[in-house]
Parts: sequence; C-alpha cells; structure tokens
Amino acid sequence: MTGADYFVHVASRPPLNKFHPQVGAFFREYLKNEKAVEFDGRLVLNTHFPPFPGRAFDRMAGQMIEKPQGRCLFSVTLAVTNRCPLKCGHCYNAGRSQSDVSLEDWRRLAARLQDLGAVMITLTGGEPLLREDMCKSCSVSTTAPA
Repeated sequence: MTGADYFVHVASRPPLNKFHPQVGAFFREYLKNEKAVEFDGRLVLNTHFPPFPGRAFDRMAGQMIEKPQGRCLFSVTLAVTNRCPLKCGHCYNAGRSQSDVSLEDWRRLAARLQDLGAVMITLTGGEPLLREDMCKSCSVSTTAPA
C-alpha cells in the first residue's frame, strides 16, 4: 500500500477525519513516497508513526487533533547500551561506559515516559541486540488490538 493510500485509509476514520484540510494536504504530501505494510493485522508505515490501528496511533492522532496545552511528549530515543562489536571512527559511544542500566530501570523509565504521553519509544545503542535480557523479555503480539 502506498503512503498516499495509507493516509486516505487512516484519515477517513476518527479522529483524523477532523484534520484541517491544509494539515491533511501536508500529510498526504509527506507520506506520498512511503510504503505501508501489513504486519500482525496492523499497518506499519515507518519508524515515525505507530502501527495502525492501535493505542499508540490513537494517542498520536489525539495529540495532533486536540492540540494539548503546552508542549507534548511524542517520540523518545533511548540508547539502551553503549556496547557494540564494531569500532567505527565516527561513533559517539567511543570511550563511554560499557555498563548497562538494569532492565528493571528501563521498564520503569518506559512506563514513566508512557505516562507522560510518549507515543513512540525507539531503542538504540551501541548495539541494542547485545542486550540479551531485553531480547528475552520482548514478545510480539499475535492478535490485533481491540
């Protein structure tokens, strides 16, 4: 599905059907070169948009439509480790601590960020897949959200 088709699909449903026409035109143009794929009963567009349908997508849409007072937390990038098997000269992690924060601390932080309204939390590093404890604790839902 093209990004333009994706936009038509999601913008025809509440709350995005309340978009101002100029905002809709911006997103149509912004998404025109994207490609949406179906995964686990949801449409995934890119790393900037949560899968549709879903609670995170609804939260994002609500933030776009309702214009909350003040600043609103949307996307957070967390470096869950500085460890990496490569030695790239341009890497900003060179010389940093190789000790990882505990998984329990990351869980508390992620829950707090969600409470603050974060829609997207991206895990980065170093190399996040070196965190075996995180990989073992992750699971992919096999059912579409209600």
